Amino acid sequence: VRKVMKYQHLANPILDAFFSIIIFYTAKTLEFSLEETCATVILYISTPMWFSRFSMGPRILSFSPRLSGEIATNCFFILSFLPLQLHNFFTDVLAIFCCFFVLTSSKFGVQAILFLTPLICLLIGSFDPLLYLFISFLIATLLSKGTFLKSILKQLEFMKWYFKKNLKGEMHVSNRNKFGPNYAKRRSESLKTYLFRLMMLLFSENSFTGVILKLPLLLFVLLGIYFIGIDDNSVYFFAPVLAATIVYFCINIPQLLFLGEAERYLNHVAIFIVLSAIFLIRELNWETILYFIIFYGVCWILFEGIMIPKIFQEKNYQNEKDSEKIINYLKTLSKTVVLNFPFHACDGFYRVMTDTKHETVFIGGTISIEKKYAEKFSSKYPYVKLEKLDDMRNELGVRVVILHKLTVEQIMGINWKPSKRWNKVELNCVNHTLYVFN
Repeated sequence: VRKVMKYQHLANPILDAFFSIIIFYTAKTLEFSLEETCATVILYISTPMWFSRFSMGPRILSFSPRLSGEIATNCFFILSFLPLQLHNFFTDVLAIFCCFFVLTSSKFGVQAILFLTPLICLLIGSFDPLLYLFISFLIATLLSKGTFLKSILKQLEFMKWYFKKNLKGEMHVSNRNKFGPNYAKRRSESLKTYLFRLMMLLFSENSFTGVILKLPLLLFVLLGIYFIGIDDNSVYFFAPVLAATIVYFCINIPQLLFLGEAERYLNHVAIFIVLSAIFLIRELNWETILYFIIFYGVCWILFEGIMIPKIFQEKNYQNEKDSEKIINYLKTLSKTVVLNFPFHACDGFYRVMTDTKHETVFIGGTISIEKKYAEKFSSKYPYVKLEKLDDMRNELGVRVVILHKLTVEQIMGINWKPSKRWNKVELNCVNHTLYVFN
């Protein structure tokens, strides 16, 4: 596991390079010129939505099934809808394999493929992909001896719980797309910290500003479709984009935010967005737009690659130093249960699991935990009810708690401390505090 974590930053770039080859082959097979084919790949590589670090959850810097699921879904739609020069039987088998891979490897991919496939079929008028989806579902159920079906039912149960919590406004995602006091500078934070937080809010926490800033290519494609309409040739490019856009706006309805980050559904039709863009540039003779979008993407790459590390190097350095001190200390303790507050404090609870022998608390990860402890201990993600820390010690076995100082001050108050049963460990950390149960 540690070797995987060490080289995880290479996983997604390798997958991205592989997908770029698929994009090149697809565009060439569709008889795009060499210049148009290369432009298609460059558009994909330079679009901020598909490389930016300003996103919710792990992206290009973390090992995750997320990107592989997105690529497999794109491939499923390519094989199902585009007129490729492949033997029909070979195409069918590959499409079923890609669909099977998504269903068995990515929970979000399951949602994406189930929401998008029927809608694209309806827009194009071809329903063979629904048969591929059914066959893939059947194979996954049979090969897993029913385990796959059980996992789907558990996912539905979790989504039901998530839906109810979202309606009450008790989940982190419940605040997505809301402008308010959270965008103002806090007294306790420096200007650099505020700028970083503001960028996260605009680029990641707000789906609408995130798409406008990170995926302007979609706005261009939708505008182009409005100008030229849809015919028998363009429907294969445009239908997946329109289907994903419809799903995007539906998921951004406050009551449906529990279904995940709406912009991620757009990632599952990324190849159709870039193919549509090149098709429209050819039809409308809008080469200037192409140069501008690529230039915009290059500027974003330079901004994230050069400016951000310089601006926030000190902040990241302090967090890294804190993490190393805390992890090294945890290694000296006998096996116990550790609580991170919030869950991503000190590089996250997963760092505790991978780098030490300890167990961690993550209320929100499994149905069994939710049923027993959610109402008592969980708060808005990624937090727990810290005032019930002693109860968590008794019922969950928590003996060590890692606290992010600024977060505790904002939520519990500047003078909050755990009960006298907890001893503070002096590690000279800048942003974190560690307590051990006495």
